[in-house]
Amino acid sequence: MSASPPPPSTAYTGPPLEIGSLIQVLQAGLNPNPEQRQPAENLLQSWEALPNFTTALHTVVRDLSVGEDQRQLAAICLKNCVTRWWKRRPSGGVGDEDKIRLREGLLSNLDIL
Repeated sequence: MSASPPPPSTAYTGPPLEIGSLIQVLQAGLNPNPEQRQPAENLLQSWEALPNFTTALHTVVRDLSVGEDQRQLAAICLKNCVTRWWKRRPSGGVGDEDKIRLREGLLSNLDIL
């Protein structure tokens, strides 16, 4: 797994979140062993305030080549992230560009349901 991003209170200026890394962390978040699941859950929660995190989650949700369990967990994380971070905060949040992409993407998803 790649290096962890900085905590949400730090302004993140690095590259967008790697989808492959996100899928690996989602898989670990599904592990029944709490020693493996808890760090993954903590990492997912720490990524919530990162720019493009909602876009990355939405990409996983839409990718039919990703396992159904990972896609469902990505959808739950997306819902939680939007609930917590839709309103911008000094420590991060869903940016205006991410909001636009997410709205457009969710509308386009209606045809695959």
